[in-house]
Amino acid sequence: VFLGVVEAMPNLPRPGDGYARYDNVPLCDMGVIAVETEGNVTKGVQARWNTATRKWTAAAQSVTVATVPGCTFEETATAPGVSPVRVRRPNPATIAMS
Repeated sequence: VFLGVVEAMPNLPRPGDGYARYDNVPLCDMGVIAVETEGNVTKGVQARWNTATRKWTAAAQSVTVATVPGCTFEETATAPGVSPVRVRRPNPATIAMS
């Protein structure tokens, strides 16, 4: 289940760029957030997460590249760097009660 994109916190009390268990984590579940990309991206294209490189990509889905529902690139950019991604978290499906 996709909840949103975790926001970076420059004031983490430990070295590294990760969170530990029980950390409070800021989450962007709607809006625009800057993400690290691994290559060229095009505005409006589906944003995907590469589990091998741990970066966002516009590459096709594969064993290591996962489609992130509700996320599209907000601008066209070339080469690796930082690009904005628009997050529109999908609403959970509702079950009709009979």
